[in-house]
Amino acid sequence: MSDWKAMSALPGLNLRSPIEAGKAAIVPRHDPRLVELCKKSRKLNSFLGRFTDAFGEKLDPAVIVVKSDAPASMMTREAIAGLRDAAALSMVIHNRAQNLKHGHLSRPSYSNSFALYPWFIDNVDRHLTIHTPAIMGTHYVGKFKGQCAPEVSVADVGELDFDVPLLSELMIRWESRFSTKKPSYEDRILFRSLNMANQASLIPGGSDATFYDYGRIVGLWISAFEILAHPQGADVGYRQVYGMLKSAKWTSRRLIWKRWVAIEGKKKKKVRCSLPIWLCNHLYAARNDFLHGNEVNVKTLMIKKSKSSLFQVAAPLYRMLLTAFLDLEWRGQFPPMSNIEGFAYAIVDQMSFNSGQKLVEDAIMASVGHIPRGVTSRRFAAHSRRRA
Repeated sequence: MSDWKAMSALPGLNLRSPIEAGKAAIVPRHDPRLVELCKKSRKLNSFLGRFTDAFGEKLDPAVIVVKSDAPASMMTREAIAGLRDAAALSMVIHNRAQNLKHGHLSRPSYSNSFALYPWFIDNVDRHLTIHTPAIMGTHYVGKFKGQCAPEVSVADVGELDFDVPLLSELMIRWESRFSTKKPSYEDRILFRSLNMANQASLIPGGSDATFYDYGRIVGLWISAFEILAHPQGADVGYRQVYGMLKSAKWTSRRLIWKRWVAIEGKKKKKVRCSLPIWLCNHLYAARNDFLHGNEVNVKTLMIKKSKSSLFQVAAPLYRMLLTAFLDLEWRGQFPPMSNIEGFAYAIVDQMSFNSGQKLVEDAIMASVGHIPRGVTSRRFAAHSRRRA
């Protein structure tokens, strides 16, 4: 009996290297674990070899595998989706931040790439089965002709497409969440939030997408924010989300200084705030306008005095909420400077760990096109704090 069990196929994902989560993994077609499984199951091998794109080009789907001795809680539908959500968001956040900072790059930035194919081999290795809210059924493997989703290109991704420190921590938290039938409150809300964020990361629509679809997506992002910031046994709103953003350990002082003015509450009180809070404030305003039926237009989704949209900046802000929630920071130690090699390694390790957050912070600043004059001045920063 193999040490691993295949659980689901992802035909829109062409992985260069596996994503590891202890007793589970998302693996490419050439991974030794999947190769062994395909040798032992002709049905699985045939199924995976029958995927093409819309024009008949052969695809090699990634596959989620789980260790055979893993607890049953790791093999549930919720666990498999949670693993997918964690991996997808680590890619979406990183590549959208790249797009904001450097312009419109062509890297995959929608969670559709991680879509789980509804058909898969049954538990007795005989037929294909499907079980969705809309359909239940079974069919012959020999008649199967699988395709990826036509609305997005197949994502050819490697390590450089992921926020690696975030991904690593989320994989650890996935094991913690799904290794027990009684997970902690923090683990439950984390994966509930990731589930919502995964939906917010899908493309807004197909060829029929309108700006109303983008507005709906903004609403989903706000829900993901609030689920993550929800204190146990209490209510949640923009104040809790703002508080979590403020508690993040920002590496750039320019994202802490209160040089922006947000409008809060029913009384529309003007409050001086930092850039991340200002952007989040605009996301809330757009969410309210779209979901409550207020008058909206394309400008509702645009960041003032910028060519960027609120739709783009939501993912980087979510990363900083995750940073605060997960207490994500480098925990290495610097050896004595006399240990030149060790000291140099620690510096490189710290820079590598912080690179994901630095990219996100740069993207947040790039979303407004510029930073107000004076923000590079320490004297100005002190003056701003006194005024605030």
